[in-house]
Amino acid sequence: MGDGEHLGHNEGDDAAKQELVVQPEENKKETGGGGGEDSKDTSGLLDGDEKPQVITPLNKYTVWPYTWWVIAAIWVLFFIIALGVNNCPRQTDRLKECELRWLGVFSFNPIRQNPLCGPGPRALVSLGALDPRRTSRRHQEWRVLTCLLLHAGLIHLLVNVPTTMFVGARLEREYGTLRMLLVFFVSAIGGALWSALLLVPNNISVGASFPLFGLIGCTVADMSINGGLYVNKAVASAVLFFVTFIHIVFGLMPFVDNWGQIGAFLTGFILALLVLIKPRCKYEKDEPPEVKCGIDLRTKMKLQPWEEVVRVSALLALGAGFIFMIVALFSGADWKKDCEWCRRLNCADAPGWDCPRYQRLQPENTYKKLTCFVREVESTGKGTLVCPDGRMVDIGTVKERSRQTLQLVCSRACRAW
Repeated sequence: MGDGEHLGHNEGDDAAKQELVVQPEENKKETGGGGGEDSKDTSGLLDGDEKPQVITPLNKYTVWPYTWWVIAAIWVLFFIIALGVNNCPRQTDRLKECELRWLGVFSFNPIRQNPLCGPGPRALVSLGALDPRRTSRRHQEWRVLTCLLLHAGLIHLLVNVPTTMFVGARLEREYGTLRMLLVFFVSAIGGALWSALLLVPNNISVGASFPLFGLIGCTVADMSINGGLYVNKAVASAVLFFVTFIHIVFGLMPFVDNWGQIGAFLTGFILALLVLIKPRCKYEKDEPPEVKCGIDLRTKMKLQPWEEVVRVSALLALGAGFIFMIVALFSGADWKKDCEWCRRLNCADAPGWDCPRYQRLQPENTYKKLTCFVREVESTGKGTLVCPDGRMVDIGTVKERSRQTLQLVCSRACRAW
């Protein structure tokens, strides 16, 4: 076979899509007269300026290029909706001086109430944020899912979205879209369940950063299993540590819960042990893989004993954890708990913001009678309902409110956000 034919690649190589770089070989010395088959000139196949031919390796994982852009767009949309529902300028409470009032409807609540520059608690609760006073107590367990769509504020959004896209896209290239979406959603729900159980009664929690911590947990597991594949493991570890630190600081502010972020991290780490540990193909260093119809036909090596133990342990831990959290939530453990120390990771008191005080919830039929006051502005006829703890709620025109309506507002608004 001639040299020119040696430079080609057979159909098996095409199917395998091995990464081959074809370099031009020096022409063999021509024998006198001319030109037998063994002395063919190969310079016509690769000219001097022609780049080497590169055949990309087979990627058996499907990657959808728009996964993280769609998720980011959904998050941004719900943040805009939250600001519109909040409508800070229409809140007449004298304590609510809106930030960036020139934004109109989309202006932010006061920094002391929301240091992350976003809506108030009522708007977040109305859109599905976690709230121990509602989740299982009023059979609103669906908040475990809806909280994942919400960010606490603009700062939270601007940090969480790019980091999620960065970490998620890297893992997606390695393990495919379906696997990463599995880690994304399962770890997010695990974090939301954990947050719902440990959230202090007077606080609320959004969950958009829970999926990120699940992906971080998956990355840590990947570095533990396949650390040799990382070009610079120290830099990757430093980036993950910095991202985690920023979000832990957010978790010490109102409306973001560190318990949920920790729960999502653990869920993502354990789930990654199931997803990433798998039988590997046995082949020699320079041996091309045998591929047919996109399926690798090489002999698979069995898992090592320790790998089997890790996978079984991860499966048992993940299953037992979800069963425990779901049973506890539907049993009302989220509002029946007496866990004052839990608030240390829910919200930390600081000069820049106000954290809700701890108060154990009681069954609704055991509450003492509430006494509220109504203040009316004579010039406009509009009024404000004052709760026993000093909180005030705008009630509009007082004459349009019946006594029964005011009692209902007092009962609901003064026991919740």
